[in-house]
Amino acid sequence: MFYSMTGQGSAVVSADGLTISAEVRSVNSRYLEPSIRVNAFLSGFESKFAELIRKYASRGKVMLNVNIVSSTTDIWNIEIDEVLLDLYTSVIKRIDSRLQLENTGVSLERFLQMSELLNKTPNPEYQNKALILALNSTEKALLNLKESRRVEGSALQKDLKKRVNSLCKITELIEKLEEETRKARYEKIRERISEIIQDVEIDEKRLLQEVAHLAVRADVTEEITRLKAHTDRMLKLFKSRKPVGSQFNFILQECHREINTIGSKTDSTEVSQLVIDFKEEVERIREQIQNVE
Repeated sequence: MFYSMTGQGSAVVSADGLTISAEVRSVNSRYLEPSIRVNAFLSGFESKFAELIRKYASRGKVMLNVNIVSSTTDIWNIEIDEVLLDLYTSVIKRIDSRLQLENTGVSLERFLQMSELLNKTPNPEYQNKALILALNSTEKALLNLKESRRVEGSALQKDLKKRVNSLCKITELIEKLEEETRKARYEKIRERISEIIQDVEIDEKRLLQEVAHLAVRADVTEEITRLKAHTDRMLKLFKSRKPVGSQFNFILQECHREINTIGSKTDSTEVSQLVIDFKEEVERIREQIQNVE
């Protein structure tokens, strides 16, 4: 089963007067890259959300956003810094006195603008409940993400399988053409050598040995055998239940190396065209596989 690296999922969970939402989406990346943003009330628990992400994804940049949508209870404890308040009050009175402003007293509005006077900390009881709900909603969102990636991955798998089968057919055509032209290549090499040394006396046995040596150097049987092994391996990956994207990338590199060798050895225009077709198909597969987990 193939999974795409792009997808999205969301979930909302409510309990004990709290409603928490989780939204997650993922894009292509060579490795797993969790990116986590949580409500300030849940700050410090990012590692727990990262652990959940690793449970449902192995590659891709996964972006999670967790919010407290609503709360019917006081989830924050707010305390006044009494020492700082007294200090500010004293300073403000001195400023009023020094500048001889109209005596309006120390107004509440002034202090409301001084956030450092208020110590805001999560209520431990509700923070624990919120964390449980947030992890619950995150897991549901990740399940939805996984299903989204599965649906897209299924479409990718069909297309990739068709293209790998195309590589198999091209390899078979190259093998057939090589078998048909092997004897002709041998004779062609012999004729060329004979033309070059037509005025030179040479031992016929030695000539045949040199011709055979050149013919072997031009032979692509080994490369074709390895190409078949690579394409067979790719076909087996379609049955794997594990992530296969990185394995596909490695096999494609090997295929590219073998087909390049065949292209450099062949003197057949038909085989050369098939080499081009093979390379084009490999590039199409490479583009598609970048989105496979």
